[in-house]
Parts: sequence; structure tokens; C-alpha cells
Amino acid sequence: MSTILLSIDTDTSVDELPGIELPGGDSHEHEEVALEDTVALLDAVDPETVDVAVGESHPDWEQGEPCPECGNHGLSVLESEESIYDSHDGDFQYVSGGDATGGILSVLCPNCMTYLEHVPIEGLYQ
Repeated sequence: MSTILLSIDTDTSVDELPGIELPGGDSHEHEEVALEDTVALLDAVDPETVDVAVGESHPDWEQGEPCPECGNHGLSVLESEESIYDSHDGDFQYVSGGDATGGILSVLCPNCMTYLEHVPIEGLYQ
């Protein structure tokens, strides 16, 4: 399932917008909104308040090539992966790596600090 992150800068609660009906209570109880409610939400807000986070890529680089800025071949890749922790009796300890892995979040040249690919993950979990 794909995820679309929308950040809407408004003082208006989702509960106060016309055409939005969230099942089971107010918007503070929901982490996901149905697609049809998202469309109604976008129709109800000012387009200037909607910010869509989109990834960026260096225009002169593709995977399998060195850094186009400095020619470095050793690139730093940030990927999402699962870690298993034991959490009990006030202790929180790493146990092992899990099976769930995600896609590449960024590729950075550590030599010249050029981002070759970047997914803007800042603000995903606030």
C-alpha cells in the first residue's frame, strides 16, 4: 500500500471542514483518512496551505554511477529497516534485526556531501 503524506498548515480542525465525516469520533483518534475523505479535505482547504513532500534526485546521477560532482564511488545509502527490541521491567534493549526492509531513503556522497537521491523524511513522525 502506498502512503501519501500531506501537511496542511491551517488552524481549522478536520472536524470543522465541510464534507468530512470520520467514523468513530474526531480526527485526533485517526491516523489514516479514507481516499474519498482526503479528496474532500483537499477541496475544502486553501491550496496555499497544502505541502506535498516529494523526493529529489541529482539531475546528473543514476544508480550504478559515481558521484557526478567529485567522482567518488563509495556512497552512503540510508535505508529503512526493522529492529527487534526487548522492552520490559524498565529496560529497552536491541535483540536483532527484523525481516522488514524498506526502500532507499537517501544516497549521499560522503566525500563532497552531495545528495544524489533524497526522500524528505523530516516531519513524517511528529
